[in-house]
Amino acid sequence: MCAPEHAVVAADTVAAVVATLRAGQRQRLVIGVGHGTCTCEGAAFEYTFDVEHELRMSGVHDLADVVYLTNEYELGDVGAGGMTFDQNGFTTSSRMWTESLLRERGVRAIQQAHVHRVDADCTVEPFDEWTAEHWPRTYQNPLGRNIFGIGIAFAPPHAISRPRKSPRGTVIAPAPPRTGMPSGVMGRMVERNLVDMIQGGAAAPTHSASMGAMGAACNASAGTGLRRGTAAAMTMYPIVPDLRRYPGTGRSSTDTYGEIGLAAHGTEHMLHYLFLYQAKASPGWQLIPR
Repeated sequence: MCAPEHAVVAADTVAAVVATLRAGQRQRLVIGVGHGTCTCEGAAFEYTFDVEHELRMSGVHDLADVVYLTNEYELGDVGAGGMTFDQNGFTTSSRMWTESLLRERGVRAIQQAHVHRVDADCTVEPFDEWTAEHWPRTYQNPLGRNIFGIGIAFAPPHAISRPRKSPRGTVIAPAPPRTGMPSGVMGRMVERNLVDMIQGGAAAPTHSASMGAMGAACNASAGTGLRRGTAAAMTMYPIVPDLRRYPGTGRSSTDTYGEIGLAAHGTEHMLHYLFLYQAKASPGWQLIPR
């Protein structure tokens, strides 16, 4: 806070957070130093506990996740190499003193860190407002045209499964599947884009593969043996349900099915050898469908 106006904005923001907490909506407050080489940790420390106190006095502390962000290597360093306190015949380090206070007040600490940039829209949108159109198509980093993220390297815009919480409010829900076949499809698409950009001089990706328009197949072994072996085979299209194209379930009933049995095990067995053949780049590997 460098000016009175900053203090007013901060106070108004805290008041708005308290109002949101009183409405029963959990909030995370990250307070601390900004740059990795700045000071004063004392001011950041003080304001953290000022806010924590306000939350307790307002009766909403249990719904808040208060985080103290600091560039200190160890808590209690405060840019002065730490301190040692002699009290009542005991020697206590400023690290232990600080850690004890944070634990007592329910404040979580992130140390050895700083803020590089705040560039994400962290607004939590209602699950039912998300559609397949929100999913990325080229996986190109918006800030670096030569950087692509596929598979679990990109952050999904929303969950596919409806988010659920435990009675204590802990989010427990599976993330969208982005390994296996989807990663292979994305990788091939990015590979083609790189070729077009490097050899063809394309200024932007020319191919796309959104999970909202992509299918996937999965084979899961459920027992080995050429005669008694079984496996579960499943396909889905599209991966991200699209209720506009497929009212009801959001997926094509023709292209979405599953079965378990010996035939699926045979497919699993065949895929095992085909994958290894491709991975070794053996003669004719390009002819094997991906």
